[in-house]
Amino acid sequence: MTLIFRRTAWGIGTLALAFVSCGGDKSPTASTPSPLPAAAATPTPAPTPAPTPTPNPLGLAPGPVASLKAYLKTVESPTRGSGEFREVQKDADGVFRLYVGEYVVVDSTQRNADGQVCLWRKDPVYSWDNFDDMMGIKGSSDPFFFKFEVARPGYAEVTSKMDGVESNELKMRAVKR
Repeated sequence: MTLIFRRTAWGIGTLALAFVSCGGDKSPTASTPSPLPAAAATPTPAPTPAPTPTPNPLGLAPGPVASLKAYLKTVESPTRGSGEFREVQKDADGVFRLYVGEYVVVDSTQRNADGQVCLWRKDPVYSWDNFDDMMGIKGSSDPFFFKFEVARPGYAEVTSKMDGVESNELKMRAVKR
């Protein structure tokens, strides 16, 4: 190759490069300007559903608990498993009389300010003073029931508490038959 041809080829290449870099013909790989982003629309908040009432499958009046009564639900006599039940009477001092060997179930009923059996938040909790170890306390799968067998003669008291409300004091005296 001759020197003139090299200089001419070099000059043409340089001229072509300058032409392309100055905005000459666009190649297919050239970038196109991206459009400006449109203003974002403010989303409409989803409507808040109306509150649904808490199901009341028991059909009880609304709370809160205003009073709580503990009472002897059943007294199985003469012994547990006999299938015979008796009404329990209070003595002159207002104390229930029980007999050794009987099986006793204490229950609690909650009422609202209108005196209606009502809904509650927390199950009852029983407390007792088992003077003379009169009660042989049994377990219960129902939190409303406090169960015991009259183990020996003596005196005992049972109360329950529900939603901050304390029941009456259930006083019981056991004697031998």
